[in-house]
Amino acid sequence: MGIPVIIHDKGDKIYRTEQIGSTKDENIKAEENDKKIEERMRKIEEELSHIKPTIDTNKPSLLELVGQKRGVVELWYRVGERLRPLYDEIDVTNENKKWLYRAFFEHAGRLDPSRDGPSIRNLDRPETSHFAFCCMLAEFPWEFAKTTIWTNWAHFFDLKTTKSDHRIINWLQKKQATLEIKDGQQGWLRSFAKGITEAFKKKDTGVFTDEQLKERLDDIYKETADTGTA
Repeated sequence: MGIPVIIHDKGDKIYRTEQIGSTKDENIKAEENDKKIEERMRKIEEELSHIKPTIDTNKPSLLELVGQKRGVVELWYRVGERLRPLYDEIDVTNENKKWLYRAFFEHAGRLDPSRDGPSIRNLDRPETSHFAFCCMLAEFPWEFAKTTIWTNWAHFFDLKTTKSDHRIINWLQKKQATLEIKDGQQGWLRSFAKGITEAFKKKDTGVFTDEQLKERLDDIYKETADTGTA
């Protein structure tokens, strides 16, 4: 067994676990974790309400960017920056970790990106949900993260290839310091993502060694680097 994550479905509280059931003590711990998530989400709201955006400077705070399009990469980066430590510190089994992203949604409050409740995808596939992508983005330095827009990051994280082989994201994390992103070249990541899709549409990246995959990704980036000017 293992500590579950509390979620709600049609008003019913569920102790969600990938194991066969949970004990009373494990459920008590899940209640404590749920309270911690609620408290941290409210703290994040409060913090972001006092941080002035550096991209869309017309907004009084990062929190005011929720539901907007311009400059939201900064908002969701700062959210991920705060959620990632919470994800790591919550005591649940690794198999149940993904359900923390759903719990984040259930306590999202003013941080709900859709403003009208999470989508079916965010509820049923939390490991590929909005808050999961926020945490993934926060693993990059901010100076690199802001070189493209949120939509492009979400698209990249949601690629079938990157979801099935995390080595691609690892490659970008290691490579980012040496990539030369030109001013106005915000489409570089979408072009790179398109190159990945084309290169591996009939191939399983799992057959490549780490070095082979690295060399192929190096080539794809070189081929697409000058095309992302949109």
